[in-house]
Formats: sequence, C-alpha cells, structure tokens
Amino acid sequence: MRRQTCCVCTCFTTGVVFLALGTAMIFTIPILLEQGLAKEMVLKEGTRAFTFWEHLDAPSYLEFYIYHVVNPTGITNGEKPNVEEKGPYYYSQDLDHSDLEYNSDTTVSYNIEAQVLFDRLRSVGPDTDRFTTLNIAAIAIRDGMRHMPSLLRSIAAAALGVNSEQLFVELSVKEILWGYENAFTRRMARLVPVLQQRDFPSPFGLFVDTNNSIFGPYKSHTGEGDITKVGKIIEFEGERSLSYWYNEQSNMLNGTDTSVFPGDIQKDETYYFFNPMLCRSFPLEYVGETQIEEVDVYQYSIPNWAWASGAEHPQNAGFCSERCPPTGVVNISTCQLGAPVMLSQPHYLGADPSLADAIEGIHPDPDIHNTLVEIERYTGTPLRSAYRTQINFVLESDQFRSPMAFDTYYFPLIWLTMGNEPGEIAASIRNHVYVTLQYITVAKYGCLAVGGFICLCTILYIIVKRRREKNRLQPVRGEIIRSSFVNSRSVKNRPKSMVKSNRKLTNGDKQGVFMVSDNYEDQIMRTLQRLERMVSTISSSTTCSGTALLRQQSQQSTSTTSSILTSDDFTVK
Repeated sequence: MRRQTCCVCTCFTTGVVFLALGTAMIFTIPILLEQGLAKEMVLKEGTRAFTFWEHLDAPSYLEFYIYHVVNPTGITNGEKPNVEEKGPYYYSQDLDHSDLEYNSDTTVSYNIEAQVLFDRLRSVGPDTDRFTTLNIAAIAIRDGMRHMPSLLRSIAAAALGVNSEQLFVELSVKEILWGYENAFTRRMARLVPVLQQRDFPSPFGLFVDTNNSIFGPYKSHTGEGDITKVGKIIEFEGERSLSYWYNEQSNMLNGTDTSVFPGDIQKDETYYFFNPMLCRSFPLEYVGETQIEEVDVYQYSIPNWAWASGAEHPQNAGFCSERCPPTGVVNISTCQLGAPVMLSQPHYLGADPSLADAIEGIHPDPDIHNTLVEIERYTGTPLRSAYRTQINFVLESDQFRSPMAFDTYYFPLIWLTMGNEPGEIAASIRNHVYVTLQYITVAKYGCLAVGGFICLCTILYIIVKRRREKNRLQPVRGEIIRSSFVNSRSVKNRPKSMVKSNRKLTNGDKQGVFMVSDNYEDQIMRTLQRLERMVSTISSSTTCSGTALLRQQSQQSTSTTSSILTSDDFTVK
C-alpha cells in the first residue's frame, strides 16, 4: 500500500515538473531567442550578419527595359508618341562593403563598391541591340538654357551647335545605359562648364558613373545595444542630411542602404531605404507575407503616396519648388547636374492618368511594375527584392520648335529593376534560426503534453481506485448483515457437532476463522455484534485514518464472514 502511494506521488510530481518546464519555456524562450539574434545581427566582425553584409552573397542584379520610339518623325509633326518596350537586358551586380572603419559611437563607416556584368543568357538580346530614343544630351543642354533670355539662348544654342542636333537618335543598349561619346558630347564637355557653370559628362549616359564605381562614404549604426537601429544611415558623404531638396524633412537620411533592415520587423511599421541613384529616401509599407525556401518573409512595397505631388500629399511638398510634375512623377533634376530627369513607377503605375494617356504603348500592371521587398521577419534580412523605377525626360515643344501634340511630355526612356535573389542566405537562416525554432517548439509543447498526460493518468488512477474500493465496501457491508441474520435463523437446523475446517489457512484467514462447536450460536451472535460495531465505525469515519480503518476492518469482516458462512469451512462431527 505504501509502495503504491509513493509511486502515485512520484508520477504526479514528474508530471507537474514537465508542465512547469513547458510553461517556463513559453515565457523565457522568446526572450532568450531575441537576445541571441540581437548578438548575431550586430554588424561587427565575427557575427553571422556581418559575414553576409560585408560581401553581399545574395545574387544582385539590374534588369533594364528599353522604350523604342516607333514614330519619331510623326512626333515632330504633331502625332501622339508611340513606344514599344523591349527587355529584359540583364546585368549581374557584385556589391561589397569596403573600407570599413568602426567608430566609438557604435557606428561603422564604409563605402559600397558596385560592379556590373552583362548576362546574355538571361537577356532578350545582346547589349548591342539598337533603339530609337530621345537625344538626351541635346535635351539636357537645351533645358539648361531655359532660364536665359531669348537672345542669349539663341546665341548659346548656335555656339554649342544644339540646333543641328536631332530630337531622336539611334543608340545601342550599352550606349544608352553606360554612355556614348561623339563630336557633340565632346564639344559640350568643353563648353558647358564655361557657359552654364556646370559639369557635362562625356561619355554621356543614364548610368555612366555607376558601373565599377564607389558610393559613399556611408556611416551607419551597427545595431549594438539596439537591434532596431541596425543599418540605419547616420551620414552620407560626410553629411547628416541631403542638400537636393527644399525643406529639412525632404532632405532627411531615413532608413538603410537596402542591404539590411532592423531585426524583428513589424507589420504596422513603415521602413525606409536610401539609394543615391534615386536621390532621396523612400518608404516601404507592409502588403503581405509568404515563404521563401521555408523561411517566413514579410512583403513590403513603396506606397502610392510616396509618388504623390505636394498638393495631394503635403509631406512631399519639399521635393519640388518649381516645375512640379503631376502626381506619380518626382523631379530629381537637382541631383542630376540639372538634366530634366523625372522618376516614376514603370508605365506610370499609380500616376496621374493623363501621363499614360499621352503616350501609346503604356500599360501599367501592379503585378509586374510594383516594387516588392521580401524581408525575413526575425533578422530583417531582405531575402528577395525588386525595386522598380522608370526614368523619364521632360520634353517641351518650344525647345525644338516642333508642333507636338502636347506642350510638355514626360517621355519614358527606360524602366529598371534593382533586385536580389535569396542565394545562400535563405538556407543559412533556415538552418540556424528556423530549425532551432522547430526544436524549441517541439520541446516546449512536448513538455506540456507529457506533463499533462502523466498528471491526467495519475488523477484518473486515483479516482478509479477510490471508486473500486467504495463499490467493494458497500455490497460487503450489506451482504454481511443480511447473511448473518439469515444464518442466525437457520443455525438451529445445523448439526450440533462440527469439526475444524480442513482448509489450509493463511495469516489473513486465521483472523476470521472460528472453531464452531456446540455453542456455535453464541459465537455467531457475538460475531454479529462485532460486525454491527464495525459498520457503525465505518459509517461515522470521515478522515484519512478512518478510511484506512475502513479498509482494514472491511477485510477482517469479509474474511470472518466467509469463514463462517461458507459451507466448505465446516465439518460435521
């Protein structure tokens, strides 16, 4: 009996321990995991985040789509422009954080080195494919003279030879992107700095200074002490703010350089990124979630309000002071040597409908033209991204004295995707974060399940055992009383002489066996009196000691009654 009690107590205690352990894991594991991730996400040599951040192992790329002008002559005669898109022209991109220098204020200074290489297999054609496009060099020169008096503008145009330049030219993909050089661009490189007090690059192209180039220096937070600040840009090119725009808010350096985002990202937070080619910071807002190679990611996109005009969205008022374009277009001429460069989403997605209506061949599609950044939720690592933008030039009819259908066009040149694929980062995060989380989840709920099962089984065992004892005692008491009275009435008919039972007795049986002789009636009556006293004692007992006594006396009474009432226990002399 004592051994059974010890086993029951041990089992119940074990179950409680498992339940306590599982409950403790529910509350403590998230804290420990957050602390562990915070250490590994610091941009410091020796951490896992630093390994991927220093040399961006995620395959980066640039995809370009070129707009071919179908009717260049017709446009100068007043026809509506008609363009055809062709692409992608795919360039792999190698990005490195170099010249690292750690500062005492938990920041790191660095440059970003960028190298691009054309990938013919992923492109629709060679980069020597030729397109009819705007003569952006001549347009940039003419636009720079728009503030001159009419007479001076005519003299300057004649001196520069702009009047002889055509509105449209034929260039290859390579020339459009990385620059081309001819007699006109070489002449402009000599004369523009003198006449217009600004630089004029030669060769001249949309991305002439971005291949095999260095961006920076940057100064960013390492995340040490506060993982929510990891990668946050503090300075760019030695300045804590930009100087392109027209108020303090617009010139703020917000967000990261897109290589990393704060850890433990939240759906209701707005995150920012800064790209020097875009000349400003852009916001990212949550739009959904999915999985990449069994890793949970949150999806973010640039909201339409970021492209809205200051009239529609006052927060954007500082991005324009004059020559403000319609909603959906951002004027970045102030950071492009004064060239009339305008940014928008591809095919004027989300922009004023008049922009797409003015040009044939424009078909915005959110699934294709929207920016989408997929960020791993715990570490803030961008596993897959596609930053999409379109480069437009302002084309005004009075610049070339052509009878165009509109006075001003925001003419599309190209649109591009700056992106990256998961690469080895997704597998590394899955193996080191998600597998660990799976083990912890199994251990946590396993402890709760095992503990609950043991406790439940122990409680059920106690309940069943008590019910069996209760059911066994109740009929025994009634049977003893009933059998005793029946036998007391029929005892006179028994033989006068009886002998001892020949059955071999155990120690338990010896307590209840009576040697019945000629005075067996007196013995039976005494036995009945003892049984009545025991029944009275059992009924009035309510404590644990009473329960124990109940078991002992019930066993005695059962044994005694069996020995008396079982006919096999009697032998007639």
